[in-house]
Amino acid sequence: MRVHVFITILLFMLLFTVSVAAQSLDDVTVQDIIQVECGDIIEGEFTSNYERHRYSLSLEAGAQVSANAVPVGDQLRLAIGLVSPTGLVFRGSDPDAFISEGSYYILRIQSSPSINSGVLSARGSYRFFINNYSWIRGLGESGGSGLYTFFISCTLRDGTVIEAGDNLASVSDDNTGSDSDESSSPAEPVVQSIFSGFGFPGVLAVDFSEGIEIPLTLGQAQTVPLGGDIALYTYGASAEEIVTLSVARVSGDISIGVTVINTETNEIIFLGGMPSSNNLSVELTFTSAGTYAVGLFRLDTAERVDTSGAVSLVIE
Repeated sequence: MRVHVFITILLFMLLFTVSVAAQSLDDVTVQDIIQVECGDIIEGEFTSNYERHRYSLSLEAGAQVSANAVPVGDQLRLAIGLVSPTGLVFRGSDPDAFISEGSYYILRIQSSPSINSGVLSARGSYRFFINNYSWIRGLGESGGSGLYTFFISCTLRDGTVIEAGDNLASVSDDNTGSDSDESSSPAEPVVQSIFSGFGFPGVLAVDFSEGIEIPLTLGQAQTVPLGGDIALYTYGASAEEIVTLSVARVSGDISIGVTVINTETNEIIFLGGMPSSNNLSVELTFTSAGTYAVGLFRLDTAERVDTSGAVSLVIE
């Protein structure tokens, strides 16, 4: 009987070893390093189960940097690490699990990881890495694929605070870091200049046809970075459904316009804006079933031009 138990345990250990060995560093796709700055808000996308995205940031001694990654949806999980100019991994997004064990580090994936450097001692190029997998003496479980937004905030040695969104940056979905062709960018909304009296001057048309549609889930908040571009979210509504749309500024000084449109008929269900206010909440009634687009765009006014930042968007 003991022999059978011993053989069973041995077989289990062999199978476990084979399973662990099946995943190695060769299975990890490593993104080229992308240069970023304090205040950047970056959108990235994992397209396979084992990927590492890398971002380089130049900092002076005495500065501090904090960052967080917010996935789109409920499935994607991430881990963040911070590497010193000399190549030492000295911070992780899960401090309780980030333990040096010789040459090994334990870094577990989370739903919305964040990281803080503390006061930095050295000047130079620091590197963030974002994994969609755990690392525990080798590759661990995968957090899956999907989109995420990466927020970088800094406090400089002289006390200057640079919040995420103060210096908006955009990374293409394929994470190449290359600048997009200006001719393919959606037209920016601008203020009508022909009106000079007392009243609302209105805005020009905003083209959402080139926007990447991201589905909204009832009750699931999304963090949306905005600069000169647009953001487009869709919601599948039933007839006579009543919901509350809420938009709140979370960083930067973004002056934002909000519209809700029936994607089939282009009928405008709601149109509003937040040039200076921090919150907007409106009750919407969808008279017919269908897909509706929530379009966000930078709203330039005579007093507020070229603003940037991020907002939180939720339908409840």
